[in-house]
Amino acid sequence: MAHKLKVWYGVDRLNKVMKKPSVSIVFENSIHLHEEILEKKVRQRMDVAYMRYQTDEESLGAEDATRIFQTWTMEIYGKAYKGDIEYLLNQNSLADENNVSLEEREVIKQKLRELLKKRYPDLFNGQENVQLKLPF
Repeated sequence: MAHKLKVWYGVDRLNKVMKKPSVSIVFENSIHLHEEILEKKVRQRMDVAYMRYQTDEESLGAEDATRIFQTWTMEIYGKAYKGDIEYLLNQNSLADENNVSLEEREVIKQKLRELLKKRYPDLFNGQENVQLKLPF
């Protein structure tokens, strides 16, 4: 595959469809759309903290994919994370350990943490079960 496929890490924008704060990882599956259109579609959905290129192993399944993107979403207040940002970021880092170097995983973790602090500052002032102020 000549075209390197991308992976975007970011925080979902809240709207009528996405109602809960979450972190998403979007894997590009298709090279059929123009690069600017792909970027626009991802940025409409979420605020991007970091972008990297897929490894050869990660991109193997993309050739037969019927979707343009594959998305993994981690709800911050879901059962698995219960508002624990550091646990969420560590789990995301562990999921990438076979394809991404430790140094790059630390950069991804830091960029996501910075974006989450910007979007949801109440998550970082030590209060639990804080009602977030949603922008709509």
